Amino acid sequence: MVDEVIIKDNQKYPINFIQVGKMDKSTKEFLEKLNKKDLEDLYFTLGKNNLLHASPKRKASYNQALSADEIKQIVKVLDEAKEVYWDNANNSLLYFFEDKKDASRINKIVITPDYKLKKFGKTNAIVTLGKVEAINKDNKTYIKIR
Repeated sequence: MVDEVIIKDNQKYPINFIQVGKMDKSTKEFLEKLNKKDLEDLYFTLGKNNLLHASPKRKASYNQALSADEIKQIVKVLDEAKEVYWDNANNSLLYFFEDKKDASRINKIVITPDYKLKKFGKTNAIVTLGKVEAINKDNKTYIKIR
């Protein structure tokens, strides 16, 4: 989907959602304790509209664009994440990974747990991707899950 939507700029690509990973046990337990209920789904979903929202063309104007190669790393980042945070202010999971071109910046994946998709029910949706200053990772509203 990244090649079609981001590289080829094919906004009519027929696939609207892809599964890009599965939540680890410690994150699942943290969220279930926090929300006092079981999660309905453990998988991470990336929608075409969210991918378009995070497109390098759109985010470049305010210096937050991930490259197509960085976007393609999402599956690996989610699978191998060493650090996962909970953003109390926005009720989101945060996954950070290295910006190989600029050590002062870091790449961020923002996921809304138990996000309701009309056709599929609840899932854990990647709502945006971007670059932030590395120091932002130490935000006081973030709780380190692992």
